[in-house]
Amino acid sequence: DVVAAAINDNFALDSGLSPKEDAIYLEDPEDPDAKIYVNVIAARAEDKDNEAYKELVKYYQTDETKRDYDKYTNGAWIASW
Repeated sequence: DVVAAAINDNFALDSGLSPKEDAIYLEDPEDPDAKIYVNVIAARAEDKDNEAYKELVKYYQTDETKRDYDKYTNGAWIASW
């Protein structure tokens, strides 16, 4: 039991909380300091033109993925593409 805590959204979601509705503070996703929390898909330099990787990114960066983010994280995750 605590009065307030700083926790990752996955812990809030697993506890039945909605980060967008139950949080007392949310970081501004447009703040440059928040950019360190963006997940990236990365490859070695020699694989930058790998067609399989490009296909993966293409299928990941879709409106369907954005809808799933909203559905499964109650709007806590924001697509960065």
